[in-house]
Amino acid sequence: MADPRLAEHQLTREEAIAFATERRWESMSLTERAVFQLRQDRLCMDMAAFSEGVTELLGRPVYTHEFAKPDLLWDEYLGKIPKADLAAVLAKLPDHVEATILVVGDGNG
Repeated sequence: MADPRLAEHQLTREEAIAFATERRWESMSLTERAVFQLRQDRLCMDMAAFSEGVTELLGRPVYTHEFAKPDLLWDEYLGKIPKADLAAVLAKLPDHVEATILVVGDGNG
């Protein structure tokens, strides 16, 4: 059985602040950052560092609204759900948000 998303040890508020303030994530690879932060309930690194790590981990751009449902990101990482394409990413938008798609270029290069 795969690891549950949440790690057994959750950082306390104080530990998360110290981890972030001391920039401890900087010694981790991008994917290590992503896995570590996905398994914590408290943000313990710069959001930009977390976002960069998850983008590397999943091999695709990850949009801000997707971080609201970390279980879906974890399931995608574990291969429990398919890699999200643009349609799947847009489907995760809250109901009150209207998406406008702008395609630039003609698709021929």
